[in-house]
Amino acid sequence: LLRSNAKKEDDIWVTGELGLAALGLAKLQKKIQLPKSLSKKAIGALEKPMLHSSIIKIMARLSNSAIDISDGLIADLSHILKASKVGADLSLKDIPMNPWLKKNKLIDIGLSGGDDYQLLFTTPKKNRNKINLLSKVRSIKLTRIGSIKKDKSLKIIDNKGMLYKTKKKGYDHFETK
Repeated sequence: LLRSNAKKEDDIWVTGELGLAALGLAKLQKKIQLPKSLSKKAIGALEKPMLHSSIIKIMARLSNSAIDISDGLIADLSHILKASKVGADLSLKDIPMNPWLKKNKLIDIGLSGGDDYQLLFTTPKKNRNKINLLSKVRSIKLTRIGSIKKDKSLKIIDNKGMLYKTKKKGYDHFETK
């Protein structure tokens, strides 16, 4: 699967829960205090990312484009959008992240935190039922979070229908200190 093959009106999907690895890193760096159960889960997500190798071949047949989320959802989705010369609308309420992040207003960790190694993929709408069924059969969380648009912008729409602005786009390999 290529980054450059996302099509207008494709659904955008992700596996798993986003932001946990970045939360684990922040905990290890003593930048944040977490409840004990969440701390263990977040550090586990950082140190032992979940690989979804059991669905990769199936997803390849159903998808137009894909990437792993290593630099953060926004950064890695932007790679697909740029390569495919398209844009996207995301629904903030649909993006799977731990409720603790939302409760503590740390949504940007879920949107821009790196090292999740979840899959981000686009599929034609006609494949929604197959993907939902795959999620049930394989017990892998697959969540539809938005759609590809012809307009080359990336919009994140919050629960009130307003545009959500992120503070950070994701990990930048060439960032200077």
